[in-house]
Amino acid sequence: MKVIIAGNDHGRIYAVNNLGHYNIEAESQLIGVDFEADVEAIPMDSDTTVVLNFMDFQYALNWVHAARDCKCQCLILVHLKPSHHAYIDGQRASKIWQIVKLLNAGADDVQPRLRADELAGRILALQRRAGGNAFPKVKIGNLTICAHEYRVWVAGKPLHFTKKEFAVLICLSRVPGRVVSKQAIIDQVYGHLDGPESASVGVYICKIRKKLLAAGSTAMVANAHSCGFYLDHVERECAA
Repeated sequence: MKVIIAGNDHGRIYAVNNLGHYNIEAESQLIGVDFEADVEAIPMDSDTTVVLNFMDFQYALNWVHAARDCKCQCLILVHLKPSHHAYIDGQRASKIWQIVKLLNAGADDVQPRLRADELAGRILALQRRAGGNAFPKVKIGNLTICAHEYRVWVAGKPLHFTKKEFAVLICLSRVPGRVVSKQAIIDQVYGHLDGPESASVGVYICKIRKKLLAAGSTAMVANAHSCGFYLDHVERECAA
């Protein structure tokens, strides 16, 4: 999934840099006062997670309203420390009421300023649930994938993947058995950053297959008639 850190302070740059340590590739977007224009620059699909990094509650609330009014389906995590001096309809709003207002406006989660590791964990949890998977580990045959730990096991034995190989594998594991197009893989692995040509995705897929096959995995990445790829359980033939 694409991750965009959007806001009006320099904290967004800090967050982008730190998330990279947790294999989450994010990009920064400056938000001004023209909320509708800023929202239009954000991908509208549910494969995008937007982390709003604001200093001001009202800015965050206005942006969330603008996003949902534009039918934006992206996941929205508001990264905001509620203020003691926020007002709603002319009345001072408690910290709890500020959080409630943001959630009711369409935010998927509201959190105070978090450490990079906790922010990364919350982003992965939101993405996992949005993909219809509430479990932290995905098991397909004897293959186990844990996204937040960046670890893979085959029949209980650890299997190493490079950062990009792991990102592609995670993309496929979110929807086991369902076809994911080459472009969707590029979008989810690279976001708006300069990604590879679609042919390069095939290189990562080939490397993943070789490692899974060599490890004796009963889950394999398969082609879908040039439409894309999918990860599913396969029956392996026993030697005679």
